Amino acid sequence: MLRTYSYSDRVRYYWADPEIDEAANRLISNLSDVAIPENLLSRYLPEQYWQLRRGQIDATPMSLVLSRIREVIGVYAAACRA
Repeated sequence: MLRTYSYSDRVRYYWADPEIDEAANRLISNLSDVAIPENLLSRYLPEQYWQLRRGQIDATPMSLVLSRIREVIGVYAAACRA
């Protein structure tokens, strides 16, 4: 019940699965072959869009993913400082 309906990030339950790992690697590989339009980044990854515009990150899929992960972890880190 908790795995299905919790607000927690459920990927941790499946990340070690070889199929999931392969799918994630395939997604990154496929995205590496195309230019992600800036208007999509602006809409769905606004912080990464601005980081790209400021030259803080590049537009590679892994750079975008890692930046987004850092952004989310930053929210948790800020909550710990309260």
